[in-house]
Amino acid sequence: MRCALTNDVLEMVHGRQGLGLRLSTLLDTCYVWLDAHPSEAIIAQIKQDRAEQSSTISFGEAVVATINRAPQYWRTANTTPSLQDLRGKIQLFRRFTGPDLYAYGINVTRWEDNPVEPFTIRTFRGVQLTIQDHYNPTSPVSLPSLITMKTDNVIALLDRASADQDATHWYINFTSVYEINYPYLVTPREAAIGGWFAFAWLPGINAKVYEYFKTHAEKKRYGIVVMDFPESPMPDLIATVRFLV
Repeated sequence: MRCALTNDVLEMVHGRQGLGLRLSTLLDTCYVWLDAHPSEAIIAQIKQDRAEQSSTISFGEAVVATINRAPQYWRTANTTPSLQDLRGKIQLFRRFTGPDLYAYGINVTRWEDNPVEPFTIRTFRGVQLTIQDHYNPTSPVSLPSLITMKTDNVIALLDRASADQDATHWYINFTSVYEINYPYLVTPREAAIGGWFAFAWLPGINAKVYEYFKTHAEKKRYGIVVMDFPESPMPDLIATVRFLV
């Protein structure tokens, strides 16, 4: 959740672009969803995307105040919860700093931007997170090469997570990718679902992930798989992942 604080109000943004939506409104939607699905849980990474503007409070103070409007939905501890602990709640991943916030949420301020290899964050409370988030190639690659590259990234971390016996080690695996490198322009939807290249249709990353899980029938811990457009092109992709993990 990329946010900016302007006039003491937390607004949703993407870089310089405002999205016309307040964080509080977005969270209200999350609360309604949790009420309807009390056995589920949400992990919310809240990121400060730009410096405060025309505000009398800090970004951290604004987030704390927003969360405190509905504290029953939140887990702001800085330790790893069990799923049972987290059902019906939101675990805060804190990607912002501030005084007196060292024990507020799980600190992911050292999140790396577009690294080629997975990276690991370790907190002073023993939380360990390994993250694959290579979302944009640094040099031009064609659609087939982009899909292959990202699929290899995803599968490598799935294999690593399934082989790790440490149940407290978090694995977060992003399947999303896009490209704006002349002469190639690939949207996140095209990479996820598939697209045409040289007069041939290429299945996207979602199809590749689906194939991986279909050929790994044993139930294992594969970590958190963060997907773009997971309902396409095969509607049972989410159900397949849920069955195996």
